[in-house]
Amino acid sequence: MTRLTRIALVSIVFALAPACSKTQETVTAGVEAEAAVNADLGAEALVEEHDEGNVAWRIDSDGQVKAAVTATAGGRVNKDIGGTLVYKVPSGEPKTVPLVLDAKTGLLVAAGPKLEADLTEVNYTVTVSGKPWSGVLHVPVGGTAAIVTSAKATAEVKLPEKGPHGGTLQIVGEDRLEMVSDPGGEVRVYVLDADLKPRIRTSGSIRLGFVGTRAETLVLAPATAGAYFVGRVGGVFDPFKITVSATFGTRTHVALWGYRPGIRVIASPVRAPRIAVRVNTFVETDDDVNIKVKYKEHHDNGLHLGQYKDGDDRGRGHDDRGHDHDHGGGDKVKVHVHDKDHGGGDKTHVQVKTGGGGGDKTHVQVKTGGGGGDKVHVQAKSSGGGGGAKSSGGSGGGAKSSGGGGGGKGGKKG
Repeated sequence: MTRLTRIALVSIVFALAPACSKTQETVTAGVEAEAAVNADLGAEALVEEHDEGNVAWRIDSDGQVKAAVTATAGGRVNKDIGGTLVYKVPSGEPKTVPLVLDAKTGLLVAAGPKLEADLTEVNYTVTVSGKPWSGVLHVPVGGTAAIVTSAKATAEVKLPEKGPHGGTLQIVGEDRLEMVSDPGGEVRVYVLDADLKPRIRTSGSIRLGFVGTRAETLVLAPATAGAYFVGRVGGVFDPFKITVSATFGTRTHVALWGYRPGIRVIASPVRAPRIAVRVNTFVETDDDVNIKVKYKEHHDNGLHLGQYKDGDDRGRGHDDRGHDHDHGGGDKVKVHVHDKDHGGGDKTHVQVKTGGGGGDKTHVQVKTGGGGGDKVHVQAKSSGGGGGAKSSGGSGGGAKSSGGGGGGKGGKKG
């Protein structure tokens, strides 16, 4: 998990309790600086810690940027500071934006481009008395506040240290994501439910912004059977910070891996420990095997997931209304197997429609064990639509037929 430093007042006081009066003054200054940051940037500021202080960031979706600089040895720094932001935008060359000191507020401010990508990589350099403090942020469309808000929503949820595949876990929206990477650079993210069982996702995307020996953005796509999302990085995948944006359907959720409210993210590559995502070999669980088997069976039979061939017992009790690949009115085959006895006995319904546009139809229904005896119902409708034939027979020997053109009707009792 990302190494993060707590900034709660209690932690600061305990850490510096034996200190002299000068240190106590530093603590007081730090507390006052923290309060000032919250007043200027709001409680959703994202704080990154450097060797000689920290920078609190607020980057909004419209591109407006505010940053508060605090020195470890003192309080807020509001003079002799500046810097630059370099945005990697999808539309073209990186865009460099200056960070300028606002003399009234003591904040660094900038007007960057509007955030439009799932994750925008922002490389920053803040200069404090001539010394550079550098780092990388991956900012979602909702800005830095979206990261903090997401962390607050899941702060009370406890996760095990490792997932079923030996990877690290992170809550993103309503899902638990598990990330693993092999020595060859393949990265997998498994989408799990609250019980750490797989959620099959055959569509959607996951975008990772990671910072390690270098910064990189990686887009993962669903694997063939939908058991996980996969992508590949060049070189060593050894990050100390990972930002994730996951899109399933119309919803996108974001998170900073391992982040919790009230902590600072260590931005120094030297001091920050790496996130444990690497495994020697990928682990395949029983759930993974079942997903692959089901996918292969459906693929071999030309069916979607959830469909079964007629007569396959696995289809019993499964509400499967079939699928039609010809939406232009061509041939259709619809099979409905329903095995629950609601007092009327088992039913099998088979409908075949051919020709499209009001063409031939055949309807077959078999009902057994319903008390009234076995019944077979066959209905055919010609492509002209003017005639029809219907017949039925029960255990009582009844039969009924009709002709749509002449309106004839007859019956016979056995």
